[in-house]
Amino acid sequence: MTKPKPILLLVLGDAPQSLVPTHGTFVTMFERVADERLVVHDGRLGRLAGDLRDFAGMIVSGSASSLATGAVGATPEPWQDDAADLVVRAHDLGVPVLGVCYGHQLIGYAFGARVVVNPKGYEIGTRAVELTDAGRADPLFAGLRSRIRTNLTHFDVVVEAPARIRPLAKNDMTELQAIAVGEHVRGVQFHPEFDGAIMRAYVDARRAEVRDHDPDVLRAEAADCPEAEHIVRNFRVHFVGRS
Repeated sequence: MTKPKPILLLVLGDAPQSLVPTHGTFVTMFERVADERLVVHDGRLGRLAGDLRDFAGMIVSGSASSLATGAVGATPEPWQDDAADLVVRAHDLGVPVLGVCYGHQLIGYAFGARVVVNPKGYEIGTRAVELTDAGRADPLFAGLRSRIRTNLTHFDVVVEAPARIRPLAKNDMTELQAIAVGEHVRGVQFHPEFDGAIMRAYVDARRAEVRDHDPDVLRAEAADCPEAEHIVRNFRVHFVGRS
């Protein structure tokens, strides 16, 4: 019997240190919602040595790094372009990809969109996103309502996407909350791996950056988002499972 191929987790950043003792790393957060062990590669430390076709799919993590045009220190580091090349290679090989937050921005960057600092400000907390017509028909959101609650923390957004990037979700802060490229590459600006406790911890860790909202209100409103978590399971079933 052929052994199932694993899912690759491409780690491109770290959770704030204040979260790790209680909530774990990005790896443990994704393992919780994926409900399986993931093969981890830290893309900041060098190129993936193996063959992407050895994996059934790839998840790309968030990061505090930026791809934003015009931002301070925004010239991509070599590892960022290497990671973008890996996403394009996965697309070309038919390996399903799910990019989360920075991973979503990386997909936009890799396929010709711009990434900018959101002119509407820092989006953090538990907020709703609305699926587009394409999003309602996409298997990534199978079984979900048109309006779902999500947990978010991001300064940058994807803009000026070319026609090959299809919008799947949006809200009043971010026009491209989820995107699709081809049949098997998807990105979500929000964090399906965050539960309410993790979101509250992020608000505490980012209090100095919150300008337009009361951190205590954001903290009180932070909640579990099971529909957003379900997206990772949809990725496994409808993308990884059929690759």
